[in-house]
Amino acid sequence: MKIFSEFGFFAGQRSPGGVLTIGGTAELEGAVSPNNGLPLIQHACLRLTPELFWIPNWSAPEIRFLYSWKCNIHLGDFSYRHTSSAVTMLEVQRGDDSATFNFPYPHYPARFEPVHLALEPISIEDQRLMLALNDDPRLAYRNKRAKWLYQPRHQFGGTPYLLQGEIEPKRCIVCGEEMPVIASIGNEAYSDERGFFGEDFVQIVYWCCAPCQVISARNFAD
Repeated sequence: MKIFSEFGFFAGQRSPGGVLTIGGTAELEGAVSPNNGLPLIQHACLRLTPELFWIPNWSAPEIRFLYSWKCNIHLGDFSYRHTSSAVTMLEVQRGDDSATFNFPYPHYPARFEPVHLALEPISIEDQRLMLALNDDPRLAYRNKRAKWLYQPRHQFGGTPYLLQGEIEPKRCIVCGEEMPVIASIGNEAYSDERGFFGEDFVQIVYWCCAPCQVISARNFAD
């Protein structure tokens, strides 16, 4: 699996000036589902800084991790081009068959209130444990810290714990090059106790092709 960086970050403590926003709204042209016209859910927005998290050749001042659970987008790979002013759909599972009031849970919000957080560097030991978990999830029954890491969490950079252990490589829909995994999003929404998915053992993995300004996403469940 190709990764964006060797070292990464978890979502850290609440911080009014934090570079990470969980929830909020992507106020960009085109940030709506082409299936039903509803705004895409913003799971996270990370303000890029050379001192913390930086994407060479990325033209926008931030990277936004978008998705939709209220149409068929979640049934396949989802890819979009993201600039500082607009979102362009590139790969979308068409249809609105799954748009029910009860999915992923009743009264699912149109947006989640924004919560600002700092980034917490992932320790070398935690990264080692996540790599080991990807090879053998049973480690979670033998190691207390591994059990904590076994639940997917918001992670940016590094190698995340993957619910499926191994995932198919993702190629950029524009240039065809293999994309590195840049982030993993877990259930924690901070502003809603039900979370983003209503289930802790669901995750969305995001890939990024910086030269093409493309982000791709795919969800996984245990």
